[in-house]
Amino acid sequence: MKIPIEDRLAIHELLTRLYLALDGHSPEDFASFFTVDGVFCAIYGEYKGRQAIAGFIAEHIKKGAEDHARHLLTNLVVEELESSPLVRCYVTKIRLEPPPITIVAYAGLQARMVTENASWRMGRLHVSITLTPA
Repeated sequence: MKIPIEDRLAIHELLTRLYLALDGHSPEDFASFFTVDGVFCAIYGEYKGRQAIAGFIAEHIKKGAEDHARHLLTNLVVEELESSPLVRCYVTKIRLEPPPITIVAYAGLQARMVTENASWRMGRLHVSITLTPA
């Protein structure tokens, strides 16, 4: 499957907006980047469907896990596969407060991309998170 540059850019932007939604404490926006039956998988469990994903993110935020956090995406690559594009990148989570700025987690991300209503969405997102010692 040859992926046009415009689609690659749209996929890159989708992932950027996904983490901007998390940093902005917006569970519904975060979940909107998944297909209707999309799956989010991490050390916390597996959540299927936008409602379940938004619910998990809301609880995660409520617990304070995203207070003063920012997520940095690096080494983003879109792989051309037969069935659907696969995105891989690294995610570094930093905490801005209290000073000094600290790295609190890092992860490897893999997302299967599909089109839904003429837009790219994630069918499955798997984040392999490593938490740093407190």
